[in-house]
Amino acid sequence: MGTLLAAIGALAVAVSPAAVGLAETPGDSARPGSVTPEARGADASGRLGDRTSADRYDSAKAGGSSNWAGVFAGDYHTCALRASGALWCWGDNGDGQVGDGTTTNRSSPTRVGGSTGWASVSVGFAHTCALRASGALWCWGDNGGGQLGDGTTTGRLSPKRVGGSSNWAAVSAGGYHTCASRTSGALWCWGYNDSGQVGDGSTTDRLLPKRVGGSSNWASASAGEYHTCALRESGALWCWGNNGGGQVGDGTTTEPVVAGARWWLDELGARLCGRLSHVCVAGEWCAVVLGLQPCRSGG
Repeated sequence: MGTLLAAIGALAVAVSPAAVGLAETPGDSARPGSVTPEARGADASGRLGDRTSADRYDSAKAGGSSNWAGVFAGDYHTCALRASGALWCWGDNGDGQVGDGTTTNRSSPTRVGGSTGWASVSVGFAHTCALRASGALWCWGDNGGGQLGDGTTTGRLSPKRVGGSSNWAAVSAGGYHTCASRTSGALWCWGYNDSGQVGDGSTTDRLLPKRVGGSSNWASASAGEYHTCALRESGALWCWGNNGGGQVGDGTTTEPVVAGARWWLDELGARLCGRLSHVCVAGEWCAVVLGLQPCRSGG
């Protein structure tokens, strides 16, 4: 039973898919109110945006503007949204993650294209993904594992649209994979999948968005470096992928924890299917003590 999607307790929170906000680590895509970004810490690639590459042990103002709407710090680069909907990034740009069409490191905010229609952004290790207000999803930067979702492993120095859909609700860029939710509540992931972090029941890299199970009641998700966690609308929390440090939260360090054995625990209460060794939800597969077998819908 090592190949299970792990459910972690339940959280007393209800979030609608349309209002989804994906948490940090490595990037956060929620869009807060107006702020003036200040940064501190290591600055070897100019990631603090203060026009230098000097480390800072106190706050350093990024640029002179005071109309920033949100800021999102990755491992080695940073992105921020203006109140106008313009998107700016800076820092390490070796893989084009700043999105300005070059691989030149940027020590001050550099505008990403000319659009003022950006609604949210998420910063991964060496790639960036952002949503337009229209619901279109765009990614750029490193693509060695397919994390840009464009069907290739070719890196992109400027934004590249992910498919043709305009019903994306939120995005979370992880270390080398990406997850995004649709307005319907469906969850999709893609990219590097050596630990099952894409959640499709395999460890095969995915170059295009791959749906996570058949559920349409995901409320939010956060892509880590090699694992993923997501919330259901009911408040139930699920995690999968690398678990060497116990990050999946299932009480073990068994890895990988691969979603796709379809051991779904009904948040409204487990149904019994035939006998106590089965726990399942209608139309899904049962987790059985000695293996997996199908459960009839309604049975």
